[in-house]
Amino acid sequence: MKPFLKGWFEWVAGPLPHRTMFYHSYLHRRQLNRSIIAIKHKISPHTKLLDLGCGSQPYRKYLEDSCDIYVGMEFSKYTGGTLLKKLPDLIGDAHKIPVRSNSMDAVLLTEVLEHVSHPAEVLHETHRVLKENGRIFVSMPFMFYEHGSPADYRRFTMGGLKNFIENEKIGFQVEEVTQLGNTGTVLMQTLQYVVYQRLQRTTAGKLFYYSFGLILLPLFSLLMNCLGVVLDILLDDEIAYSGVFSVLKKV
Repeated sequence: MKPFLKGWFEWVAGPLPHRTMFYHSYLHRRQLNRSIIAIKHKISPHTKLLDLGCGSQPYRKYLEDSCDIYVGMEFSKYTGGTLLKKLPDLIGDAHKIPVRSNSMDAVLLTEVLEHVSHPAEVLHETHRVLKENGRIFVSMPFMFYEHGSPADYRRFTMGGLKNFIENEKIGFQVEEVTQLGNTGTVLMQTLQYVVYQRLQRTTAGKLFYYSFGLILLPLFSLLMNCLGVVLDILLDDEIAYSGVFSVLKKV
């Protein structure tokens, strides 16, 4: 019964990156998806794009048709001990990218800098592999739960990311810095994550999660996500946001 319910849950939640409103991180992900789709106008048909820290390459379907060459790179073929559904084109360390200098027109760096040991070194490497006037598209979480593997080390505000880039003097011009989500996203997404995690910490909670929970939690997420969308509209400000998206140009 458990495999059937898990399969049903994954079907209801939807595949990456198209998570549905039945999934607990829908609110943040819909904003990130929109930002990535919006960069297509900055990419020419001759673009060579490196998706650094690509994971299962969920954004390839958005951008591959707009590029001449799309290269996905990850530090391993595995994540959390599980083989990636779509294997990367390159295996390597983001601190020492196995790509020749001045060879890429664009780099996609989504939710990677919070996990690396030395973010400045990673950005210096992206600067090295980019051609002149090449761009890097960066996303990072801000008011977002601790997540991922191998580790989750840091967060940046919009101003903090801009300040970090400028102070490190890496050679990037900050063209754009925008927030992902508003107060509604932060409140409703955090509440959902707390509920999901609490259920995983006790035997009784796990029993509920892998039975009735996999049926009821998507309905709970649907309600919370609908409320989050409404609150994002009503509380449209920069007080609370779930992430940051930035466009940097090599100069």
